[in-house]
Amino acid sequence: MIHGDDKGLILPPKIAPIQVVIIPIYYDEVKKNEILSVIEDIIKQLDVKEIRSYVDSSENHTPGWKFNQWEMKGVPIRIEIGPKDLENNSLVVVKRTSRDKKNITINDNLSDHILKELNTIQDELFESAKKKHNEMIHKIEDYNGLCSRLNSEGGFVKSVWCGNRECEDKIKDETGADIRLIEDEMIDSVCIVCKKNATNSVLCSALLSFGFIDSVQAYLDPSTGSMLLSALIGMFATLGLVVKTYWYKLKSLFRKTTQEQNKEQ
Repeated sequence: MIHGDDKGLILPPKIAPIQVVIIPIYYDEVKKNEILSVIEDIIKQLDVKEIRSYVDSSENHTPGWKFNQWEMKGVPIRIEIGPKDLENNSLVVVKRTSRDKKNITINDNLSDHILKELNTIQDELFESAKKKHNEMIHKIEDYNGLCSRLNSEGGFVKSVWCGNRECEDKIKDETGADIRLIEDEMIDSVCIVCKKNATNSVLCSALLSFGFIDSVQAYLDPSTGSMLLSALIGMFATLGLVVKTYWYKLKSLFRKTTQEQNKEQ
């Protein structure tokens, strides 16, 4: 996954439905009311900056469970605020990308700090994706090198094409690769296959990407994996119960049949 890790998703802030999740930590009703009152003021600040936020004040899960749950969903920033934070007029900000924790003072500039962190996360994810994208593309200028690369390692190869169907078919026949993209950049070069001019035809004068994917790896997030495991355990347990139930019935029927046969003899 481009935007993900072993903990789950990592959503870019610009597309994240929830950009900031706020998790209050309290152990009695008095502290609960105090913390929620402060959170209301924080939400008002975030709303002014059009930052999409959500308060997870549910009481059927522990704070630790909530931390893991929202990390798995990929929310860019998590805010934690408990009794000790309230005493120090501060809160804890956790970035999904690095999971680093920062103690931030609660003041009128809090929303500016959160917005800055969101922009930083957006830039970090973009640069990370761009780096991975560039690492997957290999520029090759000779045909033998192109075939060798695609047949041995796959991935994406950047080269030049004249636009003729014959050259495209030759690449596909010898490597299994397809032409995936014609870039907008105009060039003055020669086709990697036929060595003809590659500047003026409809599909030429551009750098092309020839590529195919050798293998695809499936990703199961922790929640899905647990669900599948539970389903398998339930299936085997049900199967065992059915076998056990009918086994005694079959055994009883077999004994009855055997006794009747013995009487007849």
